[in-house]
Amino acid sequence: MWLKVLHFLIVCISTLSIDTANGVEWPQCGEFVFPKDDTNLSIEEKQFRRKLPTLFESYDCGNAFDVEEALKSLEKFQNLTSEKKCSETQTLSPSLEITKRIQRDGYPATTHKVVTVDGYILHLHRIANEDTLSGTNKARTPVFLMHGLLETASSWIALGPEHSLGYLLYDNGYDVWLGNCRGTRPSRGHARLNSTGAQRKEYWSFSLHEIGIYDLPASIDYVLEKTNQSHLHYLGYSQGTTLFFIMTSMRPEYNEKITSMIAMAPVVFVKHSQHTFLNILSRYYALIKKVLDFYKIYSIDYGNKALRWLAEFACKKIENKSPFPCQFLLFFLDSNQINCTSLPRIVQSIPNSASVMQLFHFAQIKMSGEFKPFNYEDAAINRLMYGVSPPEPYNLTKTTVPVTIIYSTSDEVSNSSDVALLRAQLQNVTELYQVPIRDFKHIDFIYSRFVRKVINENVIDVLQMADQYSDTYNK
Repeated sequence: MWLKVLHFLIVCISTLSIDTANGVEWPQCGEFVFPKDDTNLSIEEKQFRRKLPTLFESYDCGNAFDVEEALKSLEKFQNLTSEKKCSETQTLSPSLEITKRIQRDGYPATTHKVVTVDGYILHLHRIANEDTLSGTNKARTPVFLMHGLLETASSWIALGPEHSLGYLLYDNGYDVWLGNCRGTRPSRGHARLNSTGAQRKEYWSFSLHEIGIYDLPASIDYVLEKTNQSHLHYLGYSQGTTLFFIMTSMRPEYNEKITSMIAMAPVVFVKHSQHTFLNILSRYYALIKKVLDFYKIYSIDYGNKALRWLAEFACKKIENKSPFPCQFLLFFLDSNQINCTSLPRIVQSIPNSASVMQLFHFAQIKMSGEFKPFNYEDAAINRLMYGVSPPEPYNLTKTTVPVTIIYSTSDEVSNSSDVALLRAQLQNVTELYQVPIRDFKHIDFIYSRFVRKVINENVIDVLQMADQYSDTYNK
């Protein structure tokens, strides 16, 4: 199931077209012609693909009735979206698989289970020799790392011992904890719900908001209790920064548990983002939401044919040409900074899964220009969830933790203008570090061949300075 909907991201990201105003040059009504590509498809599959242009054409021409009729005509093809269990070729669970990879790289590692207040079962990975740590007076300072969208904890070890931040932090004396968001393969469990079958809608009914207010606090509390420490360092990349600022805005008491926060490629405001995925979601938000609801698709995956073809049509309509080959490397490895010898390890780490609501939450933030909770577009539900409708923006002034922001002027997701807006709203930005390399993209913060020098060594310097200040302050 983990492959479903990923193609939606892949094709879109690989077919970006920039315009003069909002980043995408949208075709006008009547311009789109979809080229035939029916090789090796069944009759039903061919018919489904040929009906999709009508859906997008009707939407762009503002014909609501025709949109509904097009959806109805696709109804008989719902069997194309039925979920099938993939045959498991791995012998280890996803969480144990990451731990075993760390151990194969020569580092001590353990897996830890955390249960959130709403029942989601998360798995954390610890890079530390627990036998050595117990009974010693020189406990390592804990550092908690949170991954980006469609990634897992494995991102922090993907480049191996010489370059990966998870390993470098351990080598420099830290007790390293790698988090996994709910819904990812390592954290797919729940106390009473299944992520597939009849319960899947309820299971996947979470946005960035729930991960921020439930997953992060539960993980941080577990780490502090397990290490017998009162503070830890937090390091987030991309979505990992989004979740942190949600947490400190909604649960400001957690400021007291964080010594420092490092925001790598922060994704908080995305109004100026040039990312194709966000541009497509914001442009076709209502239509894509309607189609996903229609087909009862609640999570991002790759194996769903109907959703994969929906993605192709959306992107082809924007480009008015066939997309690049549908390979996920075109999405994730859109970079000239990545060493080809690293690819075998990188493809073990990406892509992963997430809820559709996470994607729509990012789209809402882009469309509104505000950093605020997920809008259910139902006043009663909003009031039940937040006490007000529509939800009010997160109060970033409640974030009092010392924050270091690391950004790139070439980042297509975390635009420099949006980074400046974030900095202006935070109360305690101690450093704003611009990556000194041209064409350093969003993905390069984790996978670039230069990442050790331009990112990871700087991260370690920041943490060590924060530790020195904390030691001096507490004397």
